[in-house]
Amino acid sequence: MKFKHIIYTLLIVSFGAFIAYRITANKNKNEDSKDKSGKNKTMTLNGIVVKTQTFDNNLSLSGSLEANEQV
Repeated sequence: MKFKHIIYTLLIVSFGAFIAYRITANKNKNEDSKDKSGKNKTMTLNGIVVKTQTFDNNLSLSGSLEANEQV
């Protein structure tokens, strides 16, 4: 068997192992986030209430602005 084939095989196997590990790790993480009855646990969050404000679409420049102008 050529050395190149061995390298390709190792890369494919390691990539497949990485994908399998990520799938099993995510399943365990999802199972940990549920309580005993199977429902998702509640999460405590902190937030800030902000006010909406109108956005003025005005542009003030010194000089001139031409269409399709490049700098």
